[in-house]
Amino acid sequence: MRFLALSAAGLMTAALAACGGEAPAPETPAPPAGPVGAVLTTTADITATDLAARIKELADDKYEGRGPGTIAGEASADWIASDMKRVGLEPGNPDGTYFQVVKMVAQTVDPATSSLKIAGPGGKTWDLKLGPDAVFITK
Repeated sequence: MRFLALSAAGLMTAALAACGGEAPAPETPAPPAGPVGAVLTTTADITATDLAARIKELADDKYEGRGPGTIAGEASADWIASDMKRVGLEPGNPDGTYFQVVKMVAQTVDPATSSLKIAGPGGKTWDLKLGPDAVFITK
């Protein structure tokens, strides 16, 4: 009987020891590297983290609103193209670039239909005339 009790105790000890080990930790993705502006680390996958990093980059004041035809607008377009290249997207234009050139053929302002009205405090308004009071231009 003593042998049976020792055998049972040994089996119980071995079983408990086998259950007492730590389970392997689940793999978690590494956090994004550094602040935006350092080295932007994203992937081609669309994730909340990657999207936030790209939005933060393009919202940076250095792009000054990304206006078309401005130096800052060109810089933001260049950044987008370089990010596309970095994640492995191939250019879709026949000329092998990420950019589509759109030429402005002509720009005209019709004085008969063009106007500018400014509303100020207290309901005061100013009607500006094309030429002597205002110039309309786009970039």
